Amino acid sequence: MTLSILANLAEGLENVGTAWNLGQWEMSFLLWLNNFHGTFLDKIFLIITLLGDKGIIWISSGILMLFFKKTRRIGISVIIAYAIVGGANNYIIKLLTNRARPFYDATIDVYPEAQSLQNFVAATFFGDGLFLGFGEIPDSTSFFSGHTVASFACATIILLNSRKIGIPAIVLASLIAFTRLWFGVHWPSDVIFGVVFGVGAATGLYYLIVFLEPKVLALIAKIFKKEPKAAA
Repeated sequence: MTLSILANLAEGLENVGTAWNLGQWEMSFLLWLNNFHGTFLDKIFLIITLLGDKGIIWISSGILMLFFKKTRRIGISVIIAYAIVGGANNYIIKLLTNRARPFYDATIDVYPEAQSLQNFVAATFFGDGLFLGFGEIPDSTSFFSGHTVASFACATIILLNSRKIGIPAIVLASLIAFTRLWFGVHWPSDVIFGVVFGVGAATGLYYLIVFLEPKVLALIAKIFKKEPKAAA
């Protein structure tokens, strides 16, 4: 697929971010993965990566947990983690680092061989998305990987509350993170540092919630405590 077609699918994409990486190994690794494209794995990994779009799997899981008393606290924590940690990445870190993705024109100017990544992305994703931006060609800056940060933040919060459901959550987060490399939409360092940031921030948030929770509950109880009835 040509650049002109790609530009029509995601207008302005070619002008997003500045090309920089942490070494030739990053592009070499992505191009090596590109050799395995064209198999059934593309379809499987596309489904997995779509689970991370807009945090749908984590938001849905958090909301579902709210309906059960045993998991209600975890559900609230997951939603908070997605909003705070994911929001910090998308609206602060990504804007400050302003990194072009591996398949953007700015990167291809430095690594012409990255054209193969651009062609694959354009052939795999759906322009402006299937519905509400799901499955769209990524059109934001690259560092950190938003899918990775949100997935590991939410999975870490779950793990710290419950190993039983936390371990499967970490496995899913790892698969989502890997798909971002498989499709060439993120640099390896986007994912590596995204894991570190997501786990670290979520761990700090978990202990902050543990510290604040009794104080907040005590304050709520005090506010809504009924006044004793006057003696007759």
